[in-house]
This record gives sequence, structure tokens and C-alpha cells, in this order.
Amino acid sequence: MRFLLGALLGLVLGALATLPLLPRHPCPDPLSADTLCLQHPVDVEDVAVQERLSRELASLAERGIGASREELLAGASGHVTVERLPAPTDESLDLPELYARCAPSVYLLGGRYLCPNCERWHVRIATAFAVTDDGLLVTNHHVLETDYELLGASSLDGRVYSVVGAEGGDPEADLAVVRIEAATEPLPLKSGSPVGAPVAVISHPRQRAYTLTEGILSRRYARARDGRPALSITAEYAVGSSGAPVLDETGAVVGVAAVTQALYADEEERRLQMVVKECVPVEALIALLDATQGPP
Repeated sequence: MRFLLGALLGLVLGALATLPLLPRHPCPDPLSADTLCLQHPVDVEDVAVQERLSRELASLAERGIGASREELLAGASGHVTVERLPAPTDESLDLPELYARCAPSVYLLGGRYLCPNCERWHVRIATAFAVTDDGLLVTNHHVLETDYELLGASSLDGRVYSVVGAEGGDPEADLAVVRIEAATEPLPLKSGSPVGAPVAVISHPRQRAYTLTEGILSRRYARARDGRPALSITAEYAVGSSGAPVLDETGAVVGVAAVTQALYADEEERRLQMVVKECVPVEALIALLDATQGPP
């Protein structure tokens, strides 16, 4: 009996050994480093996104395509005239619907720079979102102020575009409007979102591309440093999220993620109590855009 059981076990194990292993990734083929794999719901391979963006930016730089840092900064001031802004709707979306609808309008901004420590080229990440259908993207002005050779924008489907210019901005409000040569899906803008309203952010914190977080609009206030209007939210974001859209339940932009402020119980011991997420109110962006037809 033991012999028979052992023989049967051996046959079973032998048969199992000949079966192909189930892939750990939903793709039918192994994922290479230069492939961005997207399913629905979306699966993002962060290493692939980074390497593809880095490679495409290097190619654009070699061909001399794209605006320099100096050119972008020179153009990132003053009002922007646009022909049409999409009007917001009253349709509330659950979070999966909101993500599916809004993520294609969000871009991963990459600034290619030469590292002074290792003397290799790296990519610094930020976020932007489309406000028109012809390639106008909004981000923070401080994103353009960082050190980089060339700025590019990667879409949800992995296509990389050079940022060819800046068409306006407000450095004091920390807003900049840049252009890519592509058809884009704009997000609507909606003013007047109240404290307590639910919000969501789609951004790229620490290279974690297309991360969705949720929270509420927790405060509207005047900034202590200059008195300009600001709002804070409880939805999480981090380095790499600068320029991300803060969205209400309908998928309309109510603010732009800008900076975080750590609050400590004791500055010397660095006992963290809270992180404030300061955002630019959408009202500042609406004031920046001269549109013949805009949100009500």
C-alpha cells in the first residue's frame, strides 16, 4: 500500500512539474523594463514608467525637441487665453468611476537632470492635468523652478510628450500653464467647494504613479506668509504630487496640490503630530484663464 501511494504521489508531482507556472502579472508576456502595462482596472509598473520616461526624454534632448528651463520660466507668467473650458456636471461618481474618468487627464511630469553626485541623468517627478483639449496642462510654478535640462509629460497610456512651452502662470499663486503637442482630455473647474466636502487626489507620490487618495476639504484660509487664499485637504500626497488636481465628487477640479507642512509637538525631538496639505484654490486658476466659455 505504501508503495502504491508513493508511486501515485510521484506521478502527480511529475505531472504538476510539467505544467506552466501561472504568471504573477496579468500580462500574457513577461513585462520588460521598457514596457508600460495597463489593464482595467489600471496596473502601473513604476519601474517601467520611470525607465520609459527617462529614455524618451533622452531621445528628445538629443533631437533638440522641447523648451528649456529658462524658456519655460520666461513664459510662465501672465494670463492665458483659452477658447473653451469644459463645464462641470452635477453627476456624483464613486471613487472607481472618478478614477477611471479623471486619470487619463492627469500627466506625470518628468524633469531630466544631471546628478551632481553620480554624474548620471535622472528624472525628477511632478504632476500636471489637462484643462483644454489641445494640450494645455496646469502644474505648480515651483515645478518649473527646479533644476532640469528638459521637461516632458507622460500620459496614463505611457506616451511621452515634450513640454514645448509655457503660456502663462502666476508665480505668487504657484500656478503654471504649459503646453504639449497632443490632444488632451480636460478636467472641468468648479469654484466654491465648501469645507467638509469630499475630495480626491490623483498624483505620483515618490514615483508611485497614478495613486488615488481621498479625504475632505478641511480648511479655507489666508496664507500667513502673504495673505493669499489657500485651502487644505486631508487626502494624502507627497513629493511628486506637486501640481495634482484636487477633485470633488463629480470629477471637477476644486484645487491644485502644492506643498505639505509638518507639524511637530517638539521641533527638537521632531515628534510628528500632523501633516497639513496646502493647496491652491481653483478660484486662482479660474482667474488665470481668460476663457470665452468657462465654468459657471
